[in-house]
Amino acid sequence: MATKIRLQRHGHKDYAFYPIVVADSRAPRDGRFIERIGSYNPNTNPATISLNFERALHWVNCGAIPTDTVRNILSREGVMLMKHLQGGVKKGAFDEAEAQKRFDAWKAEKDAKIEAAKANLANAKSADQKKRLEEEAKKKAEAEAKKKAEEEAKKIAAACEKKQAVVSSLKRETKTVNPPKLYDLTTLQREANRYYGFTAQQTLDLVQTLYEKKLLTYPRTDSQFITDDMEDTARQVISIVCRQLPLFSGVSITPDIARVTDNSKVTDHHAILPTVQLEKQDVSALPQSEQKILNLVGMRLLCATGEKHTYAETQISLSCEGYEFKTKGKTVVQNGWKSIEELFKASLKTKEKDDPMKSLPEVHEGDVLDSVSASVTEHFTTPPKQYTEDICCERGIRNHP
Repeated sequence: MATKIRLQRHGHKDYAFYPIVVADSRAPRDGRFIERIGSYNPNTNPATISLNFERALHWVNCGAIPTDTVRNILSREGVMLMKHLQGGVKKGAFDEAEAQKRFDAWKAEKDAKIEAAKANLANAKSADQKKRLEEEAKKKAEAEAKKKAEEEAKKIAAACEKKQAVVSSLKRETKTVNPPKLYDLTTLQREANRYYGFTAQQTLDLVQTLYEKKLLTYPRTDSQFITDDMEDTARQVISIVCRQLPLFSGVSITPDIARVTDNSKVTDHHAILPTVQLEKQDVSALPQSEQKILNLVGMRLLCATGEKHTYAETQISLSCEGYEFKTKGKTVVQNGWKSIEELFKASLKTKEKDDPMKSLPEVHEGDVLDSVSASVTEHFTTPPKQYTEDICCERGIRNHP
C-alpha cells in the first residue's frame, strides 16, 4: 500500500491549521488516515510546528512519500537529514556516534538561528510598541497644550473685552510693487490655466486662432518686451483695448511705454499684444474662449504700462490690561496697475483669494482705543498646492509644445 505524509485542513476560512498525517495515497485529503504524527499552524509568527520526530523518521524510512509542504517541514525539523545520515551509517561512511554528532551540531546551529529570529521579532515588536506609545503621548501632549492655550486665550479675551487698548508702538514702511511684464507664450499659458482652467494646448490653439484672425501678434514668443519703434503702435493699441473690450470700457490711463520697451530682450518676436485690427472687430461675435484670451492679453498690456502700486505696510503693537497684541496690515497709497487687475478679477466667476495681509485703520502711536472687542479665533496652515499646469509652467517643468 502506497502511503503519503500530508496535511489535513482543519479550522475555518480565516484561521486554518493542519494536522500532519500518514495516509493511504488513495484516501481523500481530509479523509481517514493511518497515524497522526504532528501539526502545523501557519497563523503564528513564526509558524508553529509540533512533530513526533521518531514516528516521522520511521515512516520516511518505510517509504512514505511526503508532499512538498510536508517535505519542507520535515527538512526544517531534521528528519530528512537524519535519514541521510542513517544512510551514511549503513554504507559504512561513518558510525552512529558520528552521525548523531553531526545531527546535534546541525540542530544547535538551527536552534540558535531560530532564537535569533525570535529575538529580532521581539525587538521589532518592542520598537513598534515604543513608537506607538510615543505617538500616543505626543498626541496627548498636543491636545493638552491646545486645551491649555484655548483656556488662556479665552481668559485674555474676557479680560480685554470692552476695555481700553493703547497703541504702544507703530512701524510703517512704504513699499512698491512694480507692474508685471507683458506676456510671452509660457506666461500666458500659465495665467490662462490659473484664471480659466485652460490647458497649455488649449491656450496655444486659441492664441493661434486669434493670430490667424489678425487680432493678436505672433504667439510663439519667449520675449516679454517690445522694441522702441513700436511705442506709437502700443499707445494706439491701448486706446483700442479701452474702447473695444467691454471689460475695460471707461478705463483711462497714462501708459508708461518705456517700461515694456527693451530692444536687447527682443530676438525674433516681441511680446504678445492685441493688434490694431481689434478696432474693426465685433468682440461680442467671437467665441467666449477667444474673448477670454483677448481680455487676458488686454489686461496685461494695461497693467504692464500702468503706474506702480504703492502701499504702506504697518506693524502695530497694542497694550490692553497688561497683555501685548501685535498685528500687521497695509494701507494702499496708490492703487496703480492693481486697479486694472482687480477690475479683471472681479469679472471672473471663480474669485481668487484676497491678499492675506488685511487693511488697517489709520492710527498713531499713543492713540487710545475705547471698548475694544476681543475674540478667540483659530487658524491653520495649508499644505503646498498640488501640481497643475500653472505651477508646472511657473517652475519650468512643463514640456514645451
